[in-house]
Amino acid sequence: MKKFDIYLILFGLVLSVIALYFMLRPSSSQSAPSSTIPTVQIGNLFWDQTEMTIADVKTYALATGFVSAAEKKGGGLSYEAGFVQKPGWTWRTPYGVPAGDAEPAVHLNQKEAESICRHFGKRLPSDAEWTSAAFLEQRA
Repeated sequence: MKKFDIYLILFGLVLSVIALYFMLRPSSSQSAPSSTIPTVQIGNLFWDQTEMTIADVKTYALATGFVSAAEKKGGGLSYEAGFVQKPGWTWRTPYGVPAGDAEPAVHLNQKEAESICRHFGKRLPSDAEWTSAAFLEQRA
């Protein structure tokens, strides 16, 4: 018959309980910051009432060190009978001049928008969700 060391078994149980505590406890440092945008319910989903604002992107940039693709390239794109790069046009300066915090954030690509949404505990809608909310009557 094989002997078991009861102290090793107890030690393993204690470590398991401690690990479970740290894995399952709520952590305020990992919770998403709140967005400045009010929400509205359409169907079963909650939607932001307006576009993502410059204030929200500033919050994300300060927390993560975010630099957009437009900032890296020296400016965003504008469509003028074809896409034209506009020097200095970024989410901070939509038309080359500083914008107010309540203005919509522009000159962000989809990947950047998805990252910012995740930071606030949100996500971009799927194509079906967008179509349903935009074109179908949802009032009771």
